[in-house]
Amino acid sequence: MMKINPFETLWGAVSRHLKDERLRQLFGRYATYVGSSPFQAVATLLLIAHVEQEGVWTVKGGMHEVARAFERVIKRKGGIFRYDTHVQRIETSQGRVNAVVTSQGEYIPCRAVIANADANAIATGHFGAEISKTVKTLPANARSLSAITWCVNAKTSGFPLAFHNVFFSRDYKREFEALHQGYPPDPTIYLCAQDRTGAVADKERMLILINSQANGDHIEKNRDMIENAMRKKLASSGLDIDWSSAKITTTSPQGFHALFPATGGALYGRASHGFYASFQRPGAKTKMPGLFLAGGSAHPGAGVPMAAYSGRLAADAVMNFLASQGSRVASNQKLTLA
Repeated sequence: MMKINPFETLWGAVSRHLKDERLRQLFGRYATYVGSSPFQAVATLLLIAHVEQEGVWTVKGGMHEVARAFERVIKRKGGIFRYDTHVQRIETSQGRVNAVVTSQGEYIPCRAVIANADANAIATGHFGAEISKTVKTLPANARSLSAITWCVNAKTSGFPLAFHNVFFSRDYKREFEALHQGYPPDPTIYLCAQDRTGAVADKERMLILINSQANGDHIEKNRDMIENAMRKKLASSGLDIDWSSAKITTTSPQGFHALFPATGGALYGRASHGFYASFQRPGAKTKMPGLFLAGGSAHPGAGVPMAAYSGRLAADAVMNFLASQGSRVASNQKLTLA
């Protein structure tokens, strides 16, 4: 337990090993992989650096192909998908889950439900008052970071972009302190130049991201200011983007909050601040028999590998639950993914 250094901050551990402020920023950034501050997150997150040393994988066809692969497997096994379908509530009877009701009025009987929405959506009653007490409400000050993202298709010049690029702020600590109040005047910018794995055409696709506090359940402020700061910083770093002819899609914390209700736009569930934070995430099994959780807000946490593993944990928990009832999943009406 002590070897994974759970009682020291990530920044503290990095500072002991590295004297160059730029290298500290580089390795401190691993905290943002789970939406946290390196000045509050535990040093255990440095394990990510060791994992990346073994190599980083990409998916042919992009990350969306992972979802499509799951879809193909589930359909082959007889599963049914209902897209563009809002779940109005998860219904219970005699203290256990017994159905999912959609906004179209469809009543789907089931013995078990895996909900991969943010756990706070359950806690705040988005799936009905009956199950809201099965998950603890996440306070706003415990939320992970959100982000503002710009999906850009534009012509670039002047800076030799790689696939992954990070333009750091001059004062990392001040940047994270400013995030408590709003947007920092000098933000760190992540830019993914998606076409840099091959030949770049006249225009290239880019994802540009800066960290934000998870305030998506409040009125949006200063978005123009932060976009101007982003453009100015990239230009001062030598990257010339032809904004006049660019196609741009922007998503703010308000947009993420709309996509993921009850989150405020937090992208990683609970922030990994302090030793105990990891143990405060809800597990796959809830207090309500038949209700199970998966996704980035559940154990073991955010990020594609961990969120996928949470699905594995939820699947195991469901099978154990059904086995304990002397049942097997024999039809699509006994297990519902909400």
